[in-house]
Amino acid sequence: MSTRTPPGSSNSNGGQAGGVVTASSLINADAAWLPPEPDRKTAFLHVFRYWHAQILPEFAEKATPAFLFLVTALPVMVKARDDLKTKNLWEPPGEQSRQARDVHPAWKRYCEFLPRAQQALQEIDTYRGFSLLTGLDELMMRVTRAEKRFREGAPKPTRR
Repeated sequence: MSTRTPPGSSNSNGGQAGGVVTASSLINADAAWLPPEPDRKTAFLHVFRYWHAQILPEFAEKATPAFLFLVTALPVMVKARDDLKTKNLWEPPGEQSRQARDVHPAWKRYCEFLPRAQQALQEIDTYRGFSLLTGLDELMMRVTRAEKRFREGAPKPTRR
């Protein structure tokens, strides 16, 4: 059973009050990308609520748990990929290299995040078309910029 409150509705657990989107109204505790371990899931959702309190009201509905997961997962995936690239293991040229990649900690880290990040990505219309293989850098740049905008607002034009 999902605990997510649809946008525009309200609930007795602090969902949307007077049109304000709350962190609780955005949470789906059954989301497939959340960690399966109850303690880790609870910790993530606690961090989400704290982070969401820092979001400007006009961006509250877009600042979802899936989005925060991407904010945290993408840098880990980029670092893992870059670590593998420096060792020529990202696209290994032969079977021996492929075996070396498969046991490398960076590959294990990347593979741990990949399915969950893909599931979270599918929840966000804006980023759904991005590939976590070929579009990772562009996706991370866009998500990082959006996260900053959610907290700080649109950048002010600089005067020259």
